[in-house]
Amino acid sequence: MTTLISFIGTGQRDLTGIGYQRTAYDWPGRKPAPPSPFFVGTAIHHLRPTAVVIIGTRTSHWAALVETFRADHADLYVHLDEATRAGARDADLDRLAELLKATWGIPVRCLAVAERTIDGANAAQILATCAGLIPVRGEVVLDVTHAFRSLVMLALGAVHLRDACHPGLAQRVQVIYGDLIRTPAAAARSATSGPALGEGRMIDLTILPEAAGLAAAASAAVRCLDLDPLALALHQRDPALAKACKEVARCLRALDLDHLGKPLLRLITHLESSSDPLVAVVSTDLVNLVRPLAGKPLAQALCTLTAMANDRGLWSLALFAAYEAFCVHATNGQTVADDGNLNEAIAAAVAGWSASDRNALEELKHCRNQSAHGSHRIDRAILDPKKVIPPALAVLNRRIPTAASRMSP
Repeated sequence: MTTLISFIGTGQRDLTGIGYQRTAYDWPGRKPAPPSPFFVGTAIHHLRPTAVVIIGTRTSHWAALVETFRADHADLYVHLDEATRAGARDADLDRLAELLKATWGIPVRCLAVAERTIDGANAAQILATCAGLIPVRGEVVLDVTHAFRSLVMLALGAVHLRDACHPGLAQRVQVIYGDLIRTPAAAARSATSGPALGEGRMIDLTILPEAAGLAAAASAAVRCLDLDPLALALHQRDPALAKACKEVARCLRALDLDHLGKPLLRLITHLESSSDPLVAVVSTDLVNLVRPLAGKPLAQALCTLTAMANDRGLWSLALFAAYEAFCVHATNGQTVADDGNLNEAIAAAVAGWSASDRNALEELKHCRNQSAHGSHRIDRAILDPKKVIPPALAVLNRRIPTAASRMSP
């Protein structure tokens, strides 16, 4: 399954100054596709995608798509040509998409991500919109041949931000560019004044490093269950959300899940209600990450944290969380005076257990104690966390009742 995302701008015009240049693009190892002003036609010919998305601004040369692929619809060409001078509307682009869908036989979406220009004011929303168009599964091809450079950079920023919560997505994205080997012959002379000279314009794209920072922070949360980088990344963008991240990070770091309830609910609420377009890209995935810890009895929440840490190879966290889960279960969530009382509670809790269950717990305890004094002291031949944690977790999930005292709300 391949999604082709193609970007268009105002386009490089042909010698008439009206349309795009018709070009027979060379595709390595393939016979050239029929000449086309748009590289998207060549890409569809060779890639055979299952869906196409065409992205531009409201003043991009949308009418040229009709001229190129459905010249028999002159009325739509004229309508789009006139409409784009003021800015094409969604209804116009929907009509174009339906026509291209009928032509190519695959789903097509035409989307204007900005009213007229791309600048610092709308860059975050454009990046978030592009991120929403990138599927989590399947291959993605970005055709940047006819795009504004700033739009290409925002799209690539969107890929990496999306990859933060869906590791491996960026590796399934291919960026292609149809380069002209030579330009058509034309009598060219340097302009010294007037419109042909051109005027430079600075576009503020500081949103790109901000998105990269948020992507790295979201990745740390998803892969390492560490929300501290997320708190730092959001400190300026959303102080309340950053504070909630910091509180949850502290509770997870200290295995203080008994007091995680309120900070966790605040974090989920802030993520789900955030108006920041960049936060919106990762909010659903982050909520899905932390929600399994919410509203569970403390011992069960610790078991859930154990499984999450084990899946990510966070062995020390998994060992400590698993043993803490058992201690909470053994003491019925009550505070004990000293190690002697704890040992008595543990002995009473395992009194009726089978030998295999007690052995799994004993190996967990030894592995956890050795890890506490430095992981280099663990004899991997005897106490390998990868082998110790799964059976111990299976025992805990069977033995810990659902009626344990619940976390603080």
